[in-house]
Amino acid sequence: MKRILVLLALLGFAALRADDFRPDASGAPIFQVFPLIENPSNNVSLDHGHLLLSVDKVSDIFLKKDLRRVRVVLTTDDARAFASILDRFDAVGITAGDSVALISGHTGFNGSLTFDNPVAAYLRQRFHVKPGSNEVDAPPANPFAAPSE
Repeated sequence: MKRILVLLALLGFAALRADDFRPDASGAPIFQVFPLIENPSNNVSLDHGHLLLSVDKVSDIFLKKDLRRVRVVLTTDDARAFASILDRFDAVGITAGDSVALISGHTGFNGSLTFDNPVAAYLRQRFHVKPGSNEVDAPPANPFAAPSE
């Protein structure tokens, strides 16, 4: 009887966490947020030495109606952290794979971010979204699987 109760408790916890998902089991973050720095020649770059947030799971991801842009809904904790970051900084840089995006002038952050290419292309590939549709061409990765090394 104890085994059944333990199993039910674990399944209940798994069901609660099933809303958040990761794109794959690679262990690589979906995207990372960095502050911006201005160098002496007035060029803006990312301050890679000061990571503000690393997002490795999301609550949801949507392909916009134009079938190109991607909207990512952050988990509750990441949304709070990102809103706090936007309160402290006028602009931040986001790296997703080899792509970089600039987020600036956000007021009233609602917990989701919409990305255009090249970040959107990276996210579509990472989440296995079929080109030109809202369908996924591979099953989502098990969020409880250990990252592959």
